[in-house]
Amino acid sequence: MSRVECLAKTGQTNEANDLLNSIHNENTPDFFYLKGIIELYSGDSNKAKKHFADGLRLDPDNHKCQRALNKAKKCEAYKEEGNELIKQQKWKEAEAKYTEALNLDPFNKKLNSVIYSNRALTFMKRGEKIRALQDLNKSLELDPNYMKSLIRRAELNMEREDYGAALNDYCKIQQLDPNANMKPKIE
Repeated sequence: MSRVECLAKTGQTNEANDLLNSIHNENTPDFFYLKGIIELYSGDSNKAKKHFADGLRLDPDNHKCQRALNKAKKCEAYKEEGNELIKQQKWKEAEAKYTEALNLDPFNKKLNSVIYSNRALTFMKRGEKIRALQDLNKSLELDPNYMKSLIRRAELNMEREDYGAALNDYCKIQQLDPNANMKPKIE
């Protein structure tokens, strides 16, 4: 694994991008693979998939680009299937789809933050507050400013009568988005 790939997979995508641009020829499958990995772990899977496809146009047999493109598509597909199951109120089935997505790519912090939050919702709907809280904490560990997770965790902590924790989340929500109007919940 290259240093660029290691940086990207540890969330240091700006550093990975700077290093890639300083050392790599822009017209190779490896460049497009690494550029795709950087975009994927920066949270832009559409750009990532485009870079992987560009690498495959240069070398249709490039295994790295093929695997990365397939993994990105599969992860998104599982997430979308889970979202559809949520709409149908099929909580257990949605949980399973989200779990499959999480198992595919543990390095994709941005996407996994969203998936953990969505899976937490399935637990909340089934009254499994502790499991929901665990997933929300994991979501916020991966992306501390993910608003949906902050809101869900605040609401869950209110239900659990952990008012101090709820207040902390409501204050952070207000700080991140002054238009959120959390003042009634804070005061």
